[in-house]
Amino acid sequence: MHGANTMRGLMSPMAKFVMASGAIGPMVITGPRIFGAAALFRIASITALCWGMDSFSPMKIVSAILIFGGVYLVSSAPGKMKSAKQV
Repeated sequence: MHGANTMRGLMSPMAKFVMASGAIGPMVITGPRIFGAAALFRIASITALCWGMDSFSPMKIVSAILIFGGVYLVSSAPGKMKSAKQV
């Protein structure tokens, strides 16, 4: 456990050092971490459903639709494009 915590603590300073040197861009470091987290979440979700620990209900489906719909509305808002062009 101590080794895992040490590795986690060293990850950020090492990434900053590598990005500052210009050898690697931020998306090269961020992309695999996001993909790995999404893959682990998907595996955990499928395992929980297969083991009967969780189930889909109409409330969860409606909640997911509302969350993703809200994210879409916020990310496609016309005011966001104007402020991005001014910067």
